[in-house]
Amino acid sequence: MARRATGGEPRRECLDRRFWEPLGKVANGEPLAIAQLGLLVLLATPIARVAVSVVAFALERDRIYTAITLAVLAILLASVFLLR
Repeated sequence: MARRATGGEPRRECLDRRFWEPLGKVANGEPLAIAQLGLLVLLATPIARVAVSVVAFALERDRIYTAITLAVLAILLASVFLLR
């Protein structure tokens, strides 16, 4: 819920960024926490896959595919962390 700041404009509440608290809410069966965990898993899956691909291509010493995959990983991470 948005609260009014002194200037009369709504201010955004800060999200609680503690790692273990949402997991406790999932364990308690809170629907919003379960949905958020599902979205987190859906976001993390392609990012993890691309990160593993970077390592695999680097181990094969395939510079072109490593560079392309690093670019894709950078785009994915930028879309998650910068574009909110």
